[in-house]
Amino acid sequence: MSKRKASVTFGVPRKSLNRHLNGVLKKPGSLGRFTPVFSEQYEEALVQHAIDLQQMIFGLAPEDVSKLAFDVAEKSHLKHPFKNKRAGKFWLQSFLK
Repeated sequence: MSKRKASVTFGVPRKSLNRHLNGVLKKPGSLGRFTPVFSEQYEEALVQHAIDLQQMIFGLAPEDVSKLAFDVAEKSHLKHPFKNKRAGKFWLQSFLK
């Protein structure tokens, strides 16, 4: 199957196919030029904290999770792209997945 036909059939941009076929992304699950803000340990700690609060009948709204992520990044002196004292919408969606 040609790259063009695969691109159309599977709905994947041709540049993405070329990048994968040429081995530019060597690491599975790579974020390309983006780097994660938190390590897996930090994210697991955030998840566990949210679960603990939920079990104490004090659930967190999505806005609270965003603010918590910002606070953790700031207090840990981590480089982050967060603005307005909260994590962004796309970070939150990815975190919740």
